[in-house]
Amino acid sequence: MYTLAPPSEEMAPERRTLLVVGDGPGLASLTRDSLSGARPIGVLAGDRAAVPTGWAYLGPIDQLPHVLRTQSVAEVALCLDASERSQMGDVAALCMKAGIPTWLPLAVAAEPQAERHPAARTAKRVLDVVGALTGMIVLSPVLLTVAIAIAATDGFPVMFRQPRAGLGGRPFSIMKFRTMGRDADGLRSALRGSNEVSGGASFKLQSDPRVTRLGAVLRKTSIDELPQLWNVLLGEMSLVGPRPHPYDDVAGYQPWQFRRLSVKPGLTGLWQVELRDDPDFDNWVRKDLEYIDGWSIWRDIALIFRTIPAVIRGTGR
Repeated sequence: MYTLAPPSEEMAPERRTLLVVGDGPGLASLTRDSLSGARPIGVLAGDRAAVPTGWAYLGPIDQLPHVLRTQSVAEVALCLDASERSQMGDVAALCMKAGIPTWLPLAVAAEPQAERHPAARTAKRVLDVVGALTGMIVLSPVLLTVAIAIAATDGFPVMFRQPRAGLGGRPFSIMKFRTMGRDADGLRSALRGSNEVSGGASFKLQSDPRVTRLGAVLRKTSIDELPQLWNVLLGEMSLVGPRPHPYDDVAGYQPWQFRRLSVKPGLTGLWQVELRDDPDFDNWVRKDLEYIDGWSIWRDIALIFRTIPAVIRGTGR
């Protein structure tokens, strides 16, 4: 069973057109009723026979650029099955470049408290804005010093941007100080066989050859993550929540793990505080779901303060 991330609230339902990419389990769960008024224009998938009766088949997934150019698409639902998920990053990046909201089917589960109570949701957003603004002001000398140091030791660009899966799987561009060489993304697939995280849906190396000398220090102290305060201000992230993953990591999720996308990703979270040395991705996700199911504003505040000594200790991956 699957449920859907909320459709965009910025478009009137009668004008929203939906393109479905993939013929995985999420496709079978889509109905006109569950789409809250969105008008499906068709499906891009490898198997025409898998497209439900009444849905237009628009061709294989590699036709996505042509469809985005020739049709009016308001949003895209990613229903990729296991054999298609290697294409998830490319699809999300293409939609992001075109400014089209993208979302994923999510595993059905209890609705998090943050989604049930508007007052609590407002309180969380206020904490995010106040905390991010305060952090950017207080840490501005650090941010400026680090930017100058990166430029002096390794040149430009100073910042690293990458599409990540946000709330409901929608792509956003995460901001970090650059800690790797300029060809880091190109080497990622070649190094993935040396991954030290079990579970297959996250990629980390303790001694990553792509990391610069300054970058190693920034990563050890988590200073490289500080530009994400800007992502928090934009509403793409929260101070506390599951860490946002690149789409090649999301492609390796098991069905039960997609529920971590049911809340905004965060700068810090429960597993960053309690399991920084644990190499098991499944355990990280269990902590993420524990956070989602037991959310409160006081827990967010406590986790922010608990993150400080965890970062000072310099442990983790």
